[in-house]
This record gives sequence, C-alpha cells and structure tokens, in this order.
Amino acid sequence: LIKYFSLFAEKGFLEIVATTATSVFLPHYIDMPEAINAQIETGLYAHRYFFGQPAEGFWLPYLGYTKGLEKNLRSYGIQYTILDSQSILFSETEPVNGLFTPARFYNSLAVFGRDSENQILGEDSFVKNKIYCDAERDSGFELSTDELKTFEIPGSARQATGYCYWNNFNNEDAEGTVDSEVYNPQKAMEQVCTDAETFLQRKNVRLDKAAALLPVSAVALICTCNAVDLGTKWIEGIAWLEKVIRGAAKYGMNVTSFPDLLPIDIQLQKIKPYSSAAYGAGYGENFLDNSNSWMMRYVRKAAERMIDLAGRFPADTGLKARLLNLGARELLLAQSSELAKMIQEGNNPDYAEKYFKKAIAAFTTVFDSLGSNTVSTEWLTTLEREHSIFPWMNYRIFSKKQ
Repeated sequence: LIKYFSLFAEKGFLEIVATTATSVFLPHYIDMPEAINAQIETGLYAHRYFFGQPAEGFWLPYLGYTKGLEKNLRSYGIQYTILDSQSILFSETEPVNGLFTPARFYNSLAVFGRDSENQILGEDSFVKNKIYCDAERDSGFELSTDELKTFEIPGSARQATGYCYWNNFNNEDAEGTVDSEVYNPQKAMEQVCTDAETFLQRKNVRLDKAAALLPVSAVALICTCNAVDLGTKWIEGIAWLEKVIRGAAKYGMNVTSFPDLLPIDIQLQKIKPYSSAAYGAGYGENFLDNSNSWMMRYVRKAAERMIDLAGRFPADTGLKARLLNLGARELLLAQSSELAKMIQEGNNPDYAEKYFKKAIAAFTTVFDSLGSNTVSTEWLTTLEREHSIFPWMNYRIFSKKQ
C-alpha cells in the first residue's frame, strides 16, 4: 500500500506527515534530548526512505507535548505540528483565534490545535449507532461448535474469522439472554450518509460562528481520528470518511492540507502551549499508573546506557557496529508506549509485558557484550533476522549533538 500512498501524495491529493520511530510518549524523556532526537531522526529517515521526500509536518504520538519539544522538532527543519485542544486553549499566551487558526512557538514552529469535538469514536459517537456492524462479535466466538464444525481447524482453539453478522443492537433480558439483530449492510450505508451530513452540519455551524467573530479571512478545524479504527472498530468508517470529503463542498467548506493553512510566518501569533496529551484525562497519566510504571525505570536506564555507548564507540564498524545497531533498535521498540497502554487497558497485557522484557533483555545483552568484549554471532544474527525493522539503523542517532 505504501507506493499508493506515495503516489497520491505526489499528486497533491494526500499529505503525509512524519512521526517517531515507535509510538513513544515523548514527555517521559524531555530530560534526555538524545533519546528524543533518536526517535525523531529515525522517523524522519523512514519517511524519506518510504515516500522519497522530506516531511514538513510531524505528528507527536498521543499528541504528547511538554515544554521544550518544539526545540527538538525545529532543529530537524519541521515546519508544523498538531497539539491537543487544551494545549492551545491553556497556553500562557491567550490564543486570540482559539483553535480556528494556526499559531506558532517562539522558535517559529507552527502549531495547529485539534478540534475538541469528536463525534467519530467514543461512547456517544457515530460508531455506537445500533444499525452499524458490531465488530467485536465475531462468528468464531459467537457460533456454537456444531455450527463451526465445517470450518474447524483441528487442534486449534476458537479464533477470529473476520465474519461479523450482528449489528450493535443488544437487548439483554432479566435471564441474561441477549437479543441481537442481524446486520443489514444497506441500512448501514444509509446511516453512513446521515452521519456524514450530521458531521458536516455541525462543523459548518462552528465555522460560521467563528468566521463571524474572528477578524481573519479564513477559519479552519483540524479533525483527527485513529485511522486504524476506521474499518476495524467502525466497519463503515471508510465509507463515512468518503461521504464527508465528497459532501464538504456542499456547505462551502474545503478539505485541505496543513501547508495551505499556513500564511507567512510573521502573521502567526506567538504562544506558549500547555503540556497535554490525547490520552488519559488529557495528560498521558495512564502511561504511568500502578499497572505499568515499573517499565519506566528499565527503559530509561537503557536509554541512558545507549547514549553512553554511542559516545564511547563513535566510529566502530563490523561486528561491534551491528551489535550497537541492534541495541538501538531494541531500545526504540521498548520505548513504545503502546506496550504500557496495552497493560493499562488489559489488552493482551501478558504479551505486552513479555515483549517489553524481551526487548530490554536483548539490549542488556548488547550492553554486557560490549563491556566484556564478547558476543555470540549466532545470537546476534538470529535477533537481527527476527527484528528486521529499521534496516538502515545507525546507533549514532543517540550521540550527543554539539
């Protein structure tokens, strides 16, 4: 699919922004600029590697921001980023145009605030409509063993089949029996049209009110959602997005890219955004609760050691360089906050814990091997083959910048 994303980006139909190497919550490393730079630099290199052009914008995972991150982004030539609405609205300097126009940091990095209204996903969102397909009820778990006998794989347990035949309507009686309705694709598509119209109408009303109150020639709203949810949690989500894009012109609205919303730099108001995130209660606190906080001491110690190794072995080649590259790769993987999120939410927590411990153990083996000047080439080759992500890895990304 990557070549098609790249093709549409080249034609100007799609804008692709870069992000970090893994989904790391960057505020956890604000006192370790080398760790932050390594994540940003790897992400930017991957963007150029796959799409053939540098990125102008940068997406902060979970929209996690704290004071100082703008310096790291700007040092790599990033032109703009996106922050959570409260980060803009709680700025030390009052944003005169709220979320309806971009602003800038004092180092001229442009910043957009995402729309605080989200009807796409969540408890009171479109996805919960009873007509839509219930993506959580898979035939592999819902049907009886007799009904599944024809498709049964010998010796295997129940597993997801991808076939979901029920909608979101569930009526549980006093005896605990669930009365469900069969999914109707035609009715679902009709509801998609209705929800797309509702979404556009709401945004149009907000934009009209803002245009009447603000002394600017154009106002905008940045609407974000997790793309993986469109088509998984919300089966009809892709069809809804198409209806929104096609229907925007009906209301006199344009669907556009970030650079088109950026006037010349001096026209943007300077602000000092507030620390925030689009996770937890708005501050990413769920990444450090009593279920997953134990992870932080290990991954931060590994980051400290990797920064030290990059300084002690600045020009090594051959086997040592391969070992150092493996250590850098394992650290980037261990830094992924998705692991902490999975543990906190109870979503395959055993797997997340096992994966994290394996990555930390691999890095520790690298560290010990360099200290003792011994390495098992068989172990190194096996792990390189198993974790083949970032084949261009260069451990010097963790070096201290002068």
